[in-house]
Amino acid sequence: MKQKKLKTQTFGDGTGSIGVAAGFTLVDQKRDSILLTGPDGTQVALGQYGSTIVPQAVQFGAEGYFTVTPDLSDPVRATADFVEQQGRKTGKPMRLKILEQKAVPSQGMRAVLLRYRIEGAAPFEGFGLFAAGPVGNGMGQTYASFIGATSAAAFKKYAPAMLAMWQSRKTNFGSKAFTEVPVELAEKMETMRLQAIEVRKLL
Repeated sequence: MKQKKLKTQTFGDGTGSIGVAAGFTLVDQKRDSILLTGPDGTQVALGQYGSTIVPQAVQFGAEGYFTVTPDLSDPVRATADFVEQQGRKTGKPMRLKILEQKAVPSQGMRAVLLRYRIEGAAPFEGFGLFAAGPVGNGMGQTYASFIGATSAAAFKKYAPAMLAMWQSRKTNFGSKAFTEVPVELAEKMETMRLQAIEVRKLL
């Protein structure tokens, strides 16, 4: 079935716009932080920031606000620790399984592309750009933009549309943290190459 073109939606705060595929809804947006949800548990989450802390700097209650991780510059470990900690908080044990990974150039933080699966009580198939770096005093910051779905079949079906929405994002402020566009990023991953080619048909 031929997919329809994206419908441009301008952000209410005037910071940009994004193309939205049929069946998807823009549910949250603050500057460059964007969340869209769609059918079959699909999700496009762009510009997601988080805070990390090393174990020796943890004080009482810090786990509620930080991801505790031993290496503030390792985006893979930080992502895995975040998933496991979220599982403990929600009572739904989860773990990150890496299907493919590739380091990519970044500014100020180490960044990596991940094709991954979250296993356990809340399964999720995903692909995204994840970065991490220290900010001082045993604390750090993470950045993530990713697409995914609650099943492998849904991910395969909707990946082209989700990548196209990511690709269509436009912002009216500052320089982007990562200059490579999602299609170019996806084509570096063998498991995403065909989906990336399909993206261009939607733009």
